[in-house]
Amino acid sequence: MGDRGRPTKARGAPEPDSRGAPRARSPPPRGGPARRTPRARQPAAGAAVDPPGAERRRQQPGVLRRPPRRADRRLRRGHGRVRGGARRRAPAQPVTAAPAVAPLPAAPDGTPAVQLAGVTRVHPPDVRALDGVDLVVPRGSFLAVMGPSGSGKSTLLHCAAGLDTPTSGQVLLAGREIGRLDETRRTELRRVHVGFVFQAYNLLPALSVADNVTLPLRLAGRAPEPEWVRFLLDRVGLGGHLARRPGELSGGQQQRAAIARALVARPAVVFADEPTGALDRASAGQVLDLLRELVDELGQTVVMVTHDPAAAARADRALVMADGRVVDALDSPTAAVLGARLVALGEG
Repeated sequence: MGDRGRPTKARGAPEPDSRGAPRARSPPPRGGPARRTPRARQPAAGAAVDPPGAERRRQQPGVLRRPPRRADRRLRRGHGRVRGGARRRAPAQPVTAAPAVAPLPAAPDGTPAVQLAGVTRVHPPDVRALDGVDLVVPRGSFLAVMGPSGSGKSTLLHCAAGLDTPTSGQVLLAGREIGRLDETRRTELRRVHVGFVFQAYNLLPALSVADNVTLPLRLAGRAPEPEWVRFLLDRVGLGGHLARRPGELSGGQQQRAAIARALVARPAVVFADEPTGALDRASAGQVLDLLRELVDELGQTVVMVTHDPAAAARADRALVMADGRVVDALDSPTAAVLGARLVALGEG
């Protein structure tokens, strides 16, 4: 009993209903007592209404939005699937080929393939690799350049081919001066109008023989001529090896592939720097026979630097150099005469 005579109600006892019977209390929900949910506030007239679930996401800052589905990611990348499961891709951008280099202007009849006038090349501090060289190479001829080591024969070839710029003098290719062209234009000119054969074959090992041969054309943005490529490979004896890699060929075969590559752009002149220096005697003979046939049957112009008197004897004419100057010029030379001349100059 309380202080005022009222019966004391036990804490937690149910309230009686109107008839005096105690009300039954509903059990609390699992997980704890029920929470009172606040009444949602009605938006004012004309106000923007959030989509369903937006209020719940705002009240749960730790819940992230769903990651984009795989299909959404494909669509963002420009891919997707259309009805029926077919794959759809974004349209490919057109590929523009590099512009082809303009051909050399047609030279008048009788114009030499290569001409040097008073060419001098001085290396710092004062090394005269070439000293006033004059040279005329007629079209359709085979010229060999010989001399002791350090005589200037390789520098002569590099200046004539546009690989080096002379200190003074003029270099003309098919009647056009190239010595004063900028490096970009000289590179384009060499790529299309000059062929090179070096002692190292410089074939790309990952490409087939056919792809190595046509590489200069693709670099210049020109389409290969299948008939011409087939003719060249047949001519150098590699018609049955188009799909082989350089590592599957002998040294002589690799050098013959390099010669076909030098001819594929129909150059005005082919410069060969020691083309037989790394070959055995039999393979060297095959390469020299091939160069001779190209001159006699196709009218190709060839300028070859060599130490070998037997190789130089295959040429129509041989120049002998010493100290940056041409000291002798021999027509229809023999290996014996050239060998004796080199011995007199201290080589051999």
